[in-house]
Amino acid sequence: LDAGIPLTWGGLDHLVNLVGFSVAIDLVTTCREFDAREAYETGFTSRIITAENFMKELTFLTNTIASKPKTALRITKQQLISIRTGTYNSKNDAAFMLESLASPDGKETHNKYVKKLS
Repeated sequence: LDAGIPLTWGGLDHLVNLVGFSVAIDLVTTCREFDAREAYETGFTSRIITAENFMKELTFLTNTIASKPKTALRITKQQLISIRTGTYNSKNDAAFMLESLASPDGKETHNKYVKKLS
């Protein structure tokens, strides 16, 4: 609004889904600044990282995600996007699980996980 235009291209819907209707109304209609603590408390972000720990946390996060089986990660990202866009259908879950378990990286990760539990 401060730029003279409404929040468009799905941004408003996404914000409401992320932080809730009343917080979204507050942020969008006032265009007020908010700090990291408020962003965390409202669900706008999942964590707060200090400037001193930024590179350490970034490296840890990227390495953690990169270590996941690629097929399962791709499917999970697709499913999360479908939830956000309202197109999620749990009837696809079984096929996606089988696709992941049939992939070489999925088999390897699954076997390691089962061995660890034994």
